[in-house]
Amino acid sequence: MGNEMKSVMRVWLKMFILVFLQAASCENIYASEKSVVTLPCDRKPQAQVAWSYKKDASSAYTNIVKIVGRNTLFGTTPMKSKSRILPSTSLQIQDVETDFAGFYQCEISGIKKEYKLLVVSVVPEHPGLYLQSSSLKLDCLVSGSSDERPVWLQPGSEEVWSSISTLEIKELTMRHSGTWRCMVGSFKLEQKVEVLVESSGVNGVCCLHGNASGFRMEWSNAEGQARDLQMQQGESKTTLTLPMAQMNSTAWKCNLYLGSKLQTSIDYTPGTADDRSSSNVGWVAAVLKMELWVLISICVGGVILIALVGVVIGLLVRWRYLKRLAQTPRQYCQFQSKRTNNGPRRMNSYQEEDSNY
Repeated sequence: MGNEMKSVMRVWLKMFILVFLQAASCENIYASEKSVVTLPCDRKPQAQVAWSYKKDASSAYTNIVKIVGRNTLFGTTPMKSKSRILPSTSLQIQDVETDFAGFYQCEISGIKKEYKLLVVSVVPEHPGLYLQSSSLKLDCLVSGSSDERPVWLQPGSEEVWSSISTLEIKELTMRHSGTWRCMVGSFKLEQKVEVLVESSGVNGVCCLHGNASGFRMEWSNAEGQARDLQMQQGESKTTLTLPMAQMNSTAWKCNLYLGSKLQTSIDYTPGTADDRSSSNVGWVAAVLKMELWVLISICVGGVILIALVGVVIGLLVRWRYLKRLAQTPRQYCQFQSKRTNNGPRRMNSYQEEDSNY
């Protein structure tokens, strides 16, 4: 009994060592879901080339595709319909799926080369638009046994944001917008996150800041009746304006849809405190919507008006100066005349004294 247990243990130990060495000798190749991957054979083309696959290290290999002379033979593996052997003997797999992860073996003239394919995918908690203040959760999954742990790199940087496979942000802001990357080893899989900001209540303008597609906005009244209005696409925002004729005291809602699913709504009531406070910035939007020639005309008219005011002020200053200058000689002449008049009087008095003598 003891010898039989020892024999079984030896067999299992040999199998474990064999599987371990086999797995260690395999080269890891990473691929993303839905991508195209090429596994090189590193052998000179021969008349007979065979590629085989197994799910894990303990399983037996099954034929994917084999070329014997001019004949191509396909096996029963799940990737057989998407695989082909290139003239260089490399195996090319189209539209990679997570089920394709596992071990691949190329065999030419008894020489074998093994690879381990790891399929990386990003799974969002809820696909669609990401609005400001909403939550974000992305899972980076690696199909196949890998010793590398996935990490998340933040947009525009090589700095690690999260050292675990799940990226979770409770409240999104505009700084979270960009391309996030899940890194496994040296392989990086990108996931774009566009954070959108919806705002309304400024003179009946519903605005969505950010670049996105597949969405629509609409204005609806308190009864839920939507208005058929045309969205205006800008460089980095989309606006939907409620006409002035429909801006009465009725409460309105700006609704944002992704496909047929309502994402969010913002209430707006004309004449409220928020609406009145927005009148200070309403003129800015009105100016920005003006034609170029109107803006040029306003600028030229303003310059002319300032020049006219300057001329009028200059004329008034000159007039006052001339008036003051004209008054100064007249006062001098009057003083001189007074001295001249007193002079004769004194002379006459002297003449009278002389006549008395």
